Amino acid sequence: MELPLTRYVQNNASGLSFQGDEGPLEVIKKRRKRRTVSAENIDSIILAYSEIKRRRKLKRKNKKAIKNDVSEEVAELLCIGRSTVRDVWTYWNEKKVAPPTAIRGNFMNHPSCVNLNHLCIQRVREFIREKHMNREYVRSKDVGEMMMREGLLMKKCTTRTIRKFLHDIGYTLGKMKGHESVKERLAAVRTRNRYLQNIEENRNKGPDAMIEVWTDESYCDQDHRSLFTLIDTNDKYDIIPRGKHRSSRWCIVAAIWTDVEGGGGLLKDSTLIFNPKSVRSDYHGNFKTPLYHKWFTEQLLPELDKLPKKCMIMMDNAAYHKSCPPDSINIAKMKKADTMKFLDEHKIPYEKNDYVAVLRGKLRMWRNENVKPWIVQEAEKRGHTVVYTPPHHCELQPIEMIWAEVKRKVAEQHTEYTTLPDVKERLKAAFDHITSEYVIKVREHVRKSESDDLRIDKVLYDEVSEAPTAEVEEKVEEK
Repeated sequence: MELPLTRYVQNNASGLSFQGDEGPLEVIKKRRKRRTVSAENIDSIILAYSEIKRRRKLKRKNKKAIKNDVSEEVAELLCIGRSTVRDVWTYWNEKKVAPPTAIRGNFMNHPSCVNLNHLCIQRVREFIREKHMNREYVRSKDVGEMMMREGLLMKKCTTRTIRKFLHDIGYTLGKMKGHESVKERLAAVRTRNRYLQNIEENRNKGPDAMIEVWTDESYCDQDHRSLFTLIDTNDKYDIIPRGKHRSSRWCIVAAIWTDVEGGGGLLKDSTLIFNPKSVRSDYHGNFKTPLYHKWFTEQLLPELDKLPKKCMIMMDNAAYHKSCPPDSINIAKMKKADTMKFLDEHKIPYEKNDYVAVLRGKLRMWRNENVKPWIVQEAEKRGHTVVYTPPHHCELQPIEMIWAEVKRKVAEQHTEYTTLPDVKERLKAAFDHITSEYVIKVREHVRKSESDDLRIDKVLYDEVSEAPTAEVEEKVEEK
């Protein structure tokens, strides 16, 4: 007795509209969207394929003509792709079990070629400085070959990718005696020198030195997990799906402290963990000036007042770290007449035929020189000092290693059933495990990088903390 093949065709005839000579199968094919194959589809393919093969054997015995291929007939009957039918039947013939269902999602995301961590950036800086000290030219190609040789590249990449990476960490192409060579921008060198000079002067004060405090922001997604696991590259069904909750995260603000006498630790009562209303690709977009100012004045500064000495607060150059007080001038909303009036009142020279963009530029320069950022004013009221770290130098910020340790502990506990409140509790537990000994150990590690930067800068640039001049640039190029 033959089985009715219509049993394997899973469709719903209600709501179908036919045009011309179209049959139900043609309408279903148009209406169905591209989808993954379910377990029911796989069973239908195997049963339909077996039944059609059995019928064809009977036809061959009766010497009847057979037109189409079996896989083509099954694909047309079930409205499934022919390649999918062939793959399922091949898997069944080889292992005599139904293949596992495919996991929905796009798995074509390509990892970055470059290991973007502070160790990789530090090694690149050391390589370029060693070349410069030996009076050798450095090109992007040389950096790429070194990174490939030392395993700093995930895979082979183009020189253009290396150039973009170098530009992102503060390098540019400069000409030295007619040849191209990689060198740091003088603005980046000056910023780094000023920062290291401030820290060195503070430590040289001995017992009177201010306590060093580092503060920074980070985030942790609900699906934050470790990417290092055992994988079989030959098993195409062994796929790690993407996270389901990519729009859920916690934003974090924290601070650590150390002093010259060997003390240090995490300021636990100043740690802020909050859930932003809207998640943006860059977590810095979730931090606004009012929120950061409230945390700085109501949580961080009261904690710093409990320490035995005044503090030197280090932070990066985020926009909300340098925002002016709300009662200061809003240059973007000032009209040209108001701008000219303000310039006249403060005796700032300008030409009457200057465009409004030029006038605003002069006004902005005046504001940067005469109006201190909001949090700087709040810190100075209590006797503290704010120092901004140089850009592209995460190896000089010990709190970055605190983030790595905290998020590593959270990632190790991730499962499919992890909820957003679970992540918050794990973050709190991870911060509780940050001991004073660990903070001091991290600080000593960063001091080695600071010593290397000072030593090499003195050889390469001598004094470039002042405004750039033609003599300084010529001196740098000669070295």
